[in-house]
Amino acid sequence: MSGINPIAPKPIQPTPEPSKPIQIKALATSVPTPKNEPDNRVSQSLSEGFAVKNGIDKTRFQLQNPVPLPPLKKNTDYDGALVGANGKAYPANTPLSQIPTVEPAGGRKSNETLIFVNGINTDFNGHKGNLQALANSTGQPVIGVYNATEGMAKDLLQSAGDKYNIGNNPAVKTLSDSIYNELKAGRSPHIMAHSQGGLITSRALQDVQNRLKLEDGMTTDQAKKLMNNVKVETFGSAAAKYPDGPKYVHYVNNKDLVPGLFGLGKAPKVPFLARVAAYLNPTTSALMTAYDLFKFAAKPEIHAGENSQTYFFDKKGKNLFDGTHTFNDAYLPQRKPFDEAYKGK
Repeated sequence: MSGINPIAPKPIQPTPEPSKPIQIKALATSVPTPKNEPDNRVSQSLSEGFAVKNGIDKTRFQLQNPVPLPPLKKNTDYDGALVGANGKAYPANTPLSQIPTVEPAGGRKSNETLIFVNGINTDFNGHKGNLQALANSTGQPVIGVYNATEGMAKDLLQSAGDKYNIGNNPAVKTLSDSIYNELKAGRSPHIMAHSQGGLITSRALQDVQNRLKLEDGMTTDQAKKLMNNVKVETFGSAAAKYPDGPKYVHYVNNKDLVPGLFGLGKAPKVPFLARVAAYLNPTTSALMTAYDLFKFAAKPEIHAGENSQTYFFDKKGKNLFDGTHTFNDAYLPQRKPFDEAYKGK
C-alpha cells in the first residue's frame, strides 16, 4: 500500500557480558589515608552483612589498630580488660597480637609475651606498675589482664566464688578466651598470676579444657596434650588445685598467709598445747573450731598440677601482709627463668 512504510525489524542486541565482580580492595584503597589516622575505611565502608552476602572473609575488615577504652572513672570500668603499653586498656575480645605490649626499660631479652593477672585490692595504677616491674625484671614484653578491685570485702567474696567456680568474674572469661584463642592459633601462651590471679588462672584453665572437649570434640588426653603448650607461673596464689596439662611453676612464701590458708602452702600451725587449751577454754573453743573448719573448707584438696614445680622460701615482712605477700617485693625477686625453674634447677 502506498504511503505506509513497513515496520523495520529491530536489530538483534548482542548479549551483554557478565559484569565483573567489584574489586573491594581497589575501592577501599582509592582514597588516601589522612596523616596520623589509622586506616579504618574498609571497616567503616563495608558492613558485616555485605561481607557475609558476598562471601568475603569478615576478618579482613577488622581494625588493624585496636581502639583503647575511654579513660576510666572507676576501677570496675576496666574489669577484665586487656592492658598494654602506656597504661592503655582494650576490650576483652581484642586479639593479643594487636595490643601494644609493655616493654622492658632495658630492652628485650626475649620476644615471648607474658600475660599477667593481678590479685585482690589492686587499683589500676598498681596493676600498671606490676606490668612494668615484670617487664623490667624479665626483659620480656607483657600484657595485663586486669582483675578490678571493689574493696577488700568484695574482692574476698569474689575470690571465694572463684575458688568454687561460682559467679561471673570478667577476668576469668578474658583469660580463658585469650588462652583458647592462642592455642587454636598455634601459639603457646605464658601466664603469670599473683594471689587471686592464681584462682582466676586455675578457673580459666579448667574452662579452656572443658571448651576443648565440648566444642572441639577432644578427649581429655588430647585436651591435656594441647594445653601442655601453656606455661603458668603463680606467686602467692590463693588456688590449691590446678588442672593437668599446662606446665606449672609455683612460688610460695612460707610466711605468707594467703597460700598458707588457701593455696599450696602450709597453714600456720597452732602449737599442740595451745590448741588443747583453746578447745578446753569456753571462750576460745568456738574460735579454734572455726579455724580448723576454715582450714579444711579453704583447701580440702591440694593438686599443683601434674609434673609441676613448687618453690618454697621464707621472707618475713613488717606484718602479716606487708612484705610477705606483695608481688614486686616478696615474690618477683624469687623468680627464676621459666625453663630453668621447670626443670628443677
